Amino acid sequence: NASHPAWEAFKTNRMREQGYGVLLAGYRGYLGNPGKPSEAGFYADGEAYLKWLQQTYPDSPLILYGESLGSGVAVALAIRHSPAALVLEVPFKSALSVAQRLYWYVPFIDLMMLDPYRSDLKISQVHAPVLFLLAGEDDVVTAEAGEELFALANEPKYKVLFPKAHHSDIYASGAEAELMKFLEGVFKK
Repeated sequence: NASHPAWEAFKTNRMREQGYGVLLAGYRGYLGNPGKPSEAGFYADGEAYLKWLQQTYPDSPLILYGESLGSGVAVALAIRHSPAALVLEVPFKSALSVAQRLYWYVPFIDLMMLDPYRSDLKISQVHAPVLFLLAGEDDVVTAEAGEELFALANEPKYKVLFPKAHHSDIYASGAEAELMKFLEGVFKK
């Protein structure tokens, strides 16, 4: 959400060093990309990226990684594409629940919200190993929202809480090491 793939590239250093290919995706309507942001549009963007990956690297296992708003997209894509693994960084149960918490004073927000990103209704359809990276001091999504989504996910699922981390800084708290440990476990079976 309003980020740029280049700003997130540091998160991929160890993955690339270990031989993982990485595609950092940008969404429509942000930082010069044409189109208007929407839930359906972001799902379509994700599908287009995955189609390209599957055509270009047909024999490579797929790892989906979604951060914050991107976690909603990653969960939806994981249902359709059966990845080898799914990583959710500071995920929410639903964008609707985040809006209800932040804008509790707005009546009927559930009726006004066009893009609810209901990961809570979708996560049970994901059958890949899932890593949840949660920030204890997250004032945007909250760690509790990630915990609630974790409770709805299928096994195998793993959760790491970084108690002092905020919404955008879990890599400063050690998320990279936890991500690599998770990936090594998934691919050394």
